[in-house]
Amino acid sequence: MASMGSEDLTQSRILKANHLACNVVASGAGSGTPSVERAHTSELEFQAINELASAVLQIRQGTGSPQSAVSSPSVSPVMGGLDVRDPLYIVLAHCSNSPLRNRANDLLMRFY
Repeated sequence: MASMGSEDLTQSRILKANHLACNVVASGAGSGTPSVERAHTSELEFQAINELASAVLQIRQGTGSPQSAVSSPSVSPVMGGLDVRDPLYIVLAHCSNSPLRNRANDLLMRFY
């Protein structure tokens, strides 16, 4: 990561957040009664998605300030239009942990 440019690091974070969201959906987290181990793993994935999205938003804002306005995000054609919004929606839809859901919602609100 030390040799990666800011844009490459941002794209890597976006890709990782989408990968984690796909894992959550594929595992069926949030549907039925998952095992305790799977529920814990999902919670770690939800936390990671929130952290990755937060890092992407901070880079896009140019500061660590949550009050900064987020301009329309640059979407790389190489990434096929991937962004951190969809993974955050997965957290909202599948996570049973209220603080993690609230954090995902707060991050999504920073897009608008």
